[in-house]
Amino acid sequence: MKMSGKIIGQPQTTLTAMHEKQAIRKSRRIMSDPTHDLINQYHLLPSGRRLRSLPLRTKPAMSTFGPASIRLVNKQRTQPVKINFLDMAQVYFKLVVETADGKKRREYKPSSDSNQTLRAALTEFEESVSNFSFKTGGRFGLPTYLTRVTFGDNIVTKTENSFWQILLKNHNMITPVALDNYVVQDSDVIILRYMAL
Repeated sequence: MKMSGKIIGQPQTTLTAMHEKQAIRKSRRIMSDPTHDLINQYHLLPSGRRLRSLPLRTKPAMSTFGPASIRLVNKQRTQPVKINFLDMAQVYFKLVVETADGKKRREYKPSSDSNQTLRAALTEFEESVSNFSFKTGGRFGLPTYLTRVTFGDNIVTKTENSFWQILLKNHNMITPVALDNYVVQDSDVIILRYMAL
């Protein structure tokens, strides 16, 4: 690049700068397409200027396109991240937190940006209220699970003989869903149910 710049008498854009520009352009295209496979990796922080970094530890995982492009977009702090209006539409769902015996139960009606995973929607809801919170556990590469949920005056923690189920109620069917893989839809009924063995 330096040699070509000298030949034509004008400085040329470096390969690194070209790569970064194309990566940012591609990531913005992904964020504006709700049907794209990688859309679940891009989540706006409340400021609207930065994206949430993915919780990755290994260098090969951090070098993949998603995490690398998020870091590049976050470098441009002065420019708000532009996302298609479809992504900013709100979805409203019902959250039921209960114990299997039915003695402790609480219902919430949170809202979230569309195309958010269940974890992102619950995190957003957790930040907006004082009577709900959750903690997760799990090893890298394995599905994440709930370890503790606070709802109302109740704090219920997972033990060796108990666990939290994450369920989706759709019409009369109840199916298990994952925190990081399920994208919340409008009018969903999400059930967090504490089961003791």
